[in-house]
Amino acid sequence: MDFDSSSGGGADLHNNHNPHQTDESKPLLGEMSAPTPPDGNKMGAAPCRRALLHCNGMRYKLLQEGDIQVCVIKHPRTFLSKILTSKFLRRWEPHHLTLTDTSLASATPTGYMENSVSYSSIEDIQLLSWENAPKYCLQLTVPGGTVLLQAANSYLRDQWFHSLQWKKKIYKYKKVLSNPSRWEVVLKEIRTLVDMALTSPLQDDSIHQAPLEIVSKLLSENINLTTQEHENIIVAIAPLLENNHPPPDLCEFFCKVC
Repeated sequence: MDFDSSSGGGADLHNNHNPHQTDESKPLLGEMSAPTPPDGNKMGAAPCRRALLHCNGMRYKLLQEGDIQVCVIKHPRTFLSKILTSKFLRRWEPHHLTLTDTSLASATPTGYMENSVSYSSIEDIQLLSWENAPKYCLQLTVPGGTVLLQAANSYLRDQWFHSLQWKKKIYKYKKVLSNPSRWEVVLKEIRTLVDMALTSPLQDDSIHQAPLEIVSKLLSENINLTTQEHENIIVAIAPLLENNHPPPDLCEFFCKVC
């Protein structure tokens, strides 16, 4: 990525709290938790309870691609607030971005988006809400800098926000659950993954299918699990199976278990 060392406008982005903001600083296994429901109660492990949870408020279609303005600011991490005290941001570039399974890429790989931005390099995703901030912006924190994405309106901004969050988290789950070590931790992560899908504000067939495919691959590559481990995994993914067809590998697993 071609970072611009120019300064931008506003206050310290990391010091602002936003209701859309999530804690991306936590590693996935044992630390990445599902969002808290609107009533403030923690989500239980029992599938009957998790199946009843849903996301209130706005709903969004999962973005696969779209047009958006991009601005990149290169800065040392400790000097972000000083760099963003200027009133004006530098140049913006129009890009047609695609949210692939592994990265954010431009249809015209030039300028700021000469190289794709891998989800693994994105440390945090936030909505900009500080005073005098550019309207309808997302901030992607990456090593050595910040990527700003500016949408046409607040709905599109939030759609980009939730879609990027989803793509980033699913990418992490695919990597972590492809090489399991402690199965009691893996089971906890599967439950969290299912909760994430059930409470997502995104509407798309892949929102429920992606977790099932991850678990299906996990089971097909780990055939020496105990009967109890099989049962625990079935119970964990049960809420997603109520209204979704299992992938072929998962169907084969159910046949063997039965």
